[in-house]
This record gives sequence, C-alpha cells and structure tokens, in this order.
Amino acid sequence: VASAMLCVVEHDENAAFRLFAALLGRLPPDFYAEQPPLRGFTVEVDALLHLLERRLPSLGLTADALERVGEAMPLVLAKWFLNLWVDVLPLPCLLGAWDLMLGGGALEAAEAARAGGVALEAAAADTNVRVALALLQAAEPQLSTALGSGGAADGSAAYLALLRAAEAPTATDAALLLRAAAAVDLPADELAAARALAREELCASDGDGAAAAAAGAAAEGGAAEHLSLSELE
Repeated sequence: VASAMLCVVEHDENAAFRLFAALLGRLPPDFYAEQPPLRGFTVEVDALLHLLERRLPSLGLTADALERVGEAMPLVLAKWFLNLWVDVLPLPCLLGAWDLMLGGGALEAAEAARAGGVALEAAAADTNVRVALALLQAAEPQLSTALGSGGAADGSAAYLALLRAAEAPTATDAALLLRAAAAVDLPADELAAARALAREELCASDGDGAAAAAAGAAAEGGAAEHLSLSELE
C-alpha cells in the first residue's frame, strides 16, 4: 500500500502520508483496531454479508454453498478492504476508487451519482462497500456458474469464485467501475442498519451487548474532510 501511494504522488513522502491519513479518515475508527482485532473491518464484512443476502437472490445457492461463501468472504475482503484495493484493481480503477473515497468526485462517479439520486458524500463514505457490491453484482453470472457447481461445497471454490469478481470487465475499466459503484442502490439508512446489526451481533458474541450502541456511535461518528487526489500532489 505504501509503495503504491508513493508512486501515485511521485515519491513525495509527505504527500503519501497525507493521502494515507485521508483514506484512513474514511474508514471506521476501529477498522484496524488491535482490540477487538480489526473490529471495524469485521463490521464491514458482516454488514456486506447482510446486504448480499438480499442482493444476490438469483444465484440459487444451496444452504451449504451459502455457508461456504460466508466463510470465504472475510478472506476476500481482507485482500480488498485491508489493502485499500491495492494489487486488486488496475491503477486507473484504483485511483478512481480512492478519489471517490476521498470525496473528490471523479467525473464518471459524479455523473452516475447525480443520475441515480445518490449523494456524493454518502458514496464517498461507503466506497469500499459500494465497489465490492458493484464487482459482485457484475460478476453474478460467473458466481452463479462457479458456486452452483458440485464444487461449491468446497470453501476454496467459493474463495476463488469471489476473488475472480475483481477480474470482471467492470473491474478493469475505471469509468465502468465508478459508474457501477456510484449507481449501486444502497440507501444510507440500509447500510447504517446493516452495520448496526453487525456491530450488535459482534458485541453480543463478545458478551458485551450493552456496549454495542455506544461502540457503533463512536465508530460511525465524525466525517472526514473532502480531499481529491489532485490536492495531494
């Protein structure tokens, strides 16, 4: 991640640090937490799984295959989210995703957001989830074929099928990816509810259900300033 950022800002270490800090500001404060380990990341994973349960109904997966998908998803999202899409998306797509995350409003994303009635601020704050949903929805036919096969009960088959979603045409064309991400039908209240449910479930599993609301409010509170990649150069 650091190497990619240095390349983007032409090896200006100060600009690379500012870029890294700005991107972190778009993530939940406990995204990389030590205790509980990676709690914010885990909330995003579980929230995305809740959203996928309603968004990929046409896959026609068996209960066993769905369980394997749930097991594989954290591994896939660790590569996508924790690495901020580095080594996942081609450079033009990576820069577009970062610009959307920073609230810079990449042209294609802005047009798609306006056309779909999506607030750019919401799209910026939810970029990771939006990009993941866009990739998975675009790869739905391939996922259906791969996960509907007899090998779907194998966790490694589910992992590979999900990972290959980032190899679909949408993932290799920056304009297509930004339009798809900004146009994802993701009301802010739906994502907020999915995150709150995920956090409550995790806190309950920790035996600390009473702290769920407070932890959720702290993690979701505050908004980072909008900053485009061009401002970091």
